[in-house]
Amino acid sequence: MYGGVWLPRPRKLNNPVVVPIVLEFEPYSKLKDICEAIGISVSEVIRNLIDEFIASYYSQPVEAPVAGGLSAKAALTEKLNKIDFCEEVARAMSLKKIRDKHGKGTIDWYHFNNKLRKSLRRAVSLARKLKNPPKKFMDILMKMIEEEASGIL
Repeated sequence: MYGGVWLPRPRKLNNPVVVPIVLEFEPYSKLKDICEAIGISVSEVIRNLIDEFIASYYSQPVEAPVAGGLSAKAALTEKLNKIDFCEEVARAMSLKKIRDKHGKGTIDWYHFNNKLRKSLRRAVSLARKLKNPPKKFMDILMKMIEEEASGIL
């Protein structure tokens, strides 16, 4: 009230749109309790969350959604490392087959056993560099390492 005259409440939004949304009861009631306690409306909280979401979306690099959140260079590096990892696991598998053709205790067996261990170490090193190594090849690598470890013990 200003000078005995009721003035309309100032608008919070310039061009409002009423959008009905469906929420679960428990989260909504908790949100409503929190909003009442701090003195803001649920709509204001939702508007703030939408503003934050939009701001974070536009602050990302253009190629990020295409590359799963990675820059183009990082995505290419990841792909190359994945190829190297798969090739190294395949190399270790072939070395194991060759080694097992030779009798244990022979020079050839020890030679291929040494190469196999180096290949397994390299595969593990490459797996550490990957953000998401292929599950199939990780399973193969883990199985081979467990077999080698049980052969030592």
